[in-house]
Amino acid sequence: RTIATRFNSVAQQWREASPAIRSAIDTIASSTVGAEKRRAAAVKALEAMSAHLRGLKSFQVESSTSTDEVLSNGLVLTYSANVNFLVQMPNRVRVDVTSDRNDRRYQFDGKSFTLYARRVGYYATIPAPATLRELDDVLADKYGIELPLADLFRFGSPRWNAAGITVAKDVGPSEVGGT
Repeated sequence: RTIATRFNSVAQQWREASPAIRSAIDTIASSTVGAEKRRAAAVKALEAMSAHLRGLKSFQVESSTSTDEVLSNGLVLTYSANVNFLVQMPNRVRVDVTSDRNDRRYQFDGKSFTLYARRVGYYATIPAPATLRELDDVLADKYGIELPLADLFRFGSPRWNAAGITVAKDVGPSEVGGT
């Protein structure tokens, strides 16, 4: 609202100056207001999802993901994976990730975290903090590990707050997996 209010104030001054500028400003203003409404709808959807996830004691998500890597020459590589995500809030998770490049299992039991690389037969276990959110922070900050779909338990945690969202857009309905 603050940006839209400032824009409308400045826009009013310019509307009075020139009919051509007035037309351009009116076009921009209508898209700005539309964008604010779409942003509000996106944040509202995230808040509803967060409330729903907080009410769940456990859940499972199966997904197909893709990750883009932009090379220094501008070429974009896209990697795809299948993810099976089992969660028992607030302190248990098992994530299986299978792709052409990796076959990994991430497992957390509330006391320790284990990463198992099936193809190479390698695993590592570390002591872990008590909750999934804390685990995600430790893995990212200390080990450079990003858990797939970690936002699901961030959104579902009691401390989640939409005020930290700086960019959001409701892109509308989309077909996923043929449905």
